Amino acid sequence: SVANLFATLGTVDCPVEIWIASGTVPAPSCTCTLTNSATLAIRGGFAGTETALDERQIGALTVFDGENTAKCMLKATTYRDAELTLDQLKFYRAKENGFIQTGVGSLKIVDCVVEGNGKDADRIFGRGMNVSGGGAGTLVVSNCVFKGNQRRSGVYTYGGFGIYVNSFSTALVEDTLFVTNGYSIGALGSGSNCGADGGYGSAMRVIDTPVTVRRCRFAGNVTPLWNSGVSGGVLMLNGACGGSLIDHCVFVGNTDRASPQGAGDINTGGALAVRLSSAAGKVKVQNCTFAYNIAHG
Repeated sequence: SVANLFATLGTVDCPVEIWIASGTVPAPSCTCTLTNSATLAIRGGFAGTETALDERQIGALTVFDGENTAKCMLKATTYRDAELTLDQLKFYRAKENGFIQTGVGSLKIVDCVVEGNGKDADRIFGRGMNVSGGGAGTLVVSNCVFKGNQRRSGVYTYGGFGIYVNSFSTALVEDTLFVTNGYSIGALGSGSNCGADGGYGSAMRVIDTPVTVRRCRFAGNVTPLWNSGVSGGVLMLNGACGGSLIDHCVFVGNTDRASPQGAGDINTGGALAVRLSSAAGKVKVQNCTFAYNIAHG
């Protein structure tokens, strides 16, 4: 079973590639904690008859379903010079985070779907994915979907609802869709004070990482605002993100949603929010489309 497989893999210290059959793995069988000091690839979507990777059906997925009870489906600590690859997996309905990586290693997320995570959790960064490279690892996200990772109600939301990226040496996010992440548009908060502590990047928040975001689409994401001028933005870059590039991306129909108790001094953008730690830092935006986005809505 997948549960037995993950239990056996508690510590990976030599190159390992895992093939998992397509279908749904329910909680708690889909929950696992790994320590990785080598090269580990977890690939899903197999029919069980393949003898080579290129025989696998494109788009087939292995679904890790947390059923809104499992806090996190997969949690990995990846060491320096090690790399973890997640391929054709779906992280669905975790109670808090779909996937977490810590450590100083590298991460590749390819052809994955991250949907419906963290809907009832307070004070969570990265409801879909919360990933860190410790200042040393690299990150690649390619051809993925981050959908509906949102807070349905309540005051405390935090940010990076789709993916929260922290301290990689470099990051590349390409050909990926971010849709309906953030705060539920019809949600109620305590005393109608929805998301009163503010949200920080409803689709993606990047901290201390030079990132290239290329050919990505951001649609229908909602970011709650509060008094803090650092909240807001569908895509938020904070800290040492100088040298980042936003290229051939589309931002359409996204909104910042101001709390009824928020002061009138919030000035963060509805689509892209940039707050760098150095005045010399630059972010280049080219060949992008911004349409029907609302700031301080």
